[in-house]
Order: sequence, then C-alpha cells, then structure tokens
Amino acid sequence: MSNDIKPNSYRQVAAELRDRIASGRLGPGEKLPAERDLSATFKVSRVTVRRALRILEEERLLRRIQGSGAYVSSQPHRRIPLRIDYTGAMEEHAPKLSRQVLTFEWREAGNETANQLSVPLKRKLCYVERCDSLSGKAVAFDRAWIIPEFARKLKRDDCGQVAFIETWTKREKFSVTSCSQTVDAVAAGPELAKLFGLPPKSPLLQSTEIYYAGKVPAGLFISFYNPEYISITARFSWPEVKE
Repeated sequence: MSNDIKPNSYRQVAAELRDRIASGRLGPGEKLPAERDLSATFKVSRVTVRRALRILEEERLLRRIQGSGAYVSSQPHRRIPLRIDYTGAMEEHAPKLSRQVLTFEWREAGNETANQLSVPLKRKLCYVERCDSLSGKAVAFDRAWIIPEFARKLKRDDCGQVAFIETWTKREKFSVTSCSQTVDAVAAGPELAKLFGLPPKSPLLQSTEIYYAGKVPAGLFISFYNPEYISITARFSWPEVKE
C-alpha cells in the first residue's frame, strides 16, 4: 500500500516543482534535492516523486543523470508531450487545459474527407471545430468530421469535454477499436497564425487521426499544435528476446 496522500499526488508534486521552475526558485542547471528529501518534503512515497520527476523530464524542464540526480534544464521551456491518447497526456501534463467549441453543425463531405472516411461525396457529417487553451494561450485547434451513425445523440457540450473520446463513445454507445494517426509539419495559414499568435507560415504540427468502430470509420480529426508548447512523442518497448 502506497503512503501517498492521494492517488494523483504525483501530479501535485509535479505542479509544485513546475511552479518553482517557472518562478525561478529553481534556476537553470540547478540540482534538485534527492528523492528521499523530496519524499519527506511533500509527504509522499519515493515512487510518487519519481513519477513526478518523469513528468517534468518529458516536458523538458528537467534532465536526470544516472547516479547524480535531477537537474533543471539549462533552458527550461515547458513542452507538453502529446501521445495519441490526447486526454491522458493532458490529464498528466496540463490538467488546467480548457476547451472551447467554435463550430458545431452538419456539413457536406468534400472529396478528401469523403475519401478518408469512405463515405459518398457531399454526405452530411457532424462537423466540429475546437480550440484548446492553457493559461489563456491557444495551444491546439482541431476540426472533426463524425459519421452520422456515430453522432445521432452527440451534443455541442459533449464536444467541449477534454475527455472527448470517452464522452463520445458513452453518448453513442459504441467502442473505438483502433485509431490511425499521421503526423506532418505544416505552415500556419492566416487564420491559424492569428489563433496561435504566431507569424504567418510559422511551423505547426498537424496530426490526422481516424477512429474506427470495428472496421468502420467513425470520425476524422485533424489537429494543429503549436510546437512551442506541444511536442508529439512516441514510446516503444522492444520485446524481450528469449534464447
């Protein structure tokens, strides 16, 4: 049984250390106290401390050196590591993220959208535009096209949930069985540049995801991320080789 105060106390520890780095109380290159000291300070287990440090390392605020300890990065600039599990990434690294629904309507599918979702041209789809912000700064924007069979009961407020996939599948009573993702670097057009507060043609990360219910496409999501705040990451574990 863990001695942690709360199940999510590692997020609280990460948030406190993050604030100390942002405020300069922990300066660039400064070594953090040892895990046992942090454990005593925050009244949590060392496992919780390690998990909090891993979060900040993934955000590029810390670097850990084997046998030496954890140090503040020489140029600490927070970047949220984004996985295909967007909700999980935000819950862990940006729990204060807010989402605004900009558009919620039915639109005809154009050529590219129809091809990606394997639907007839001009078929009416549920169309959504959303913007995610952190501390008042837009960090992500997405456009979604959802097949009518998976949008019969969907409401505008549902689309404003950061945990949208869970909300969506519960509302429509289906299960997502797989998701394909393609990541590209693109130049920001005038509208996106204005939204993100960037010069036109600034680089953005674009993620195109198609969610499937069985073998049937349920929805297409095209998301744009400000690379100053979000980085797309992946992790792969090599299978153990048995001799």
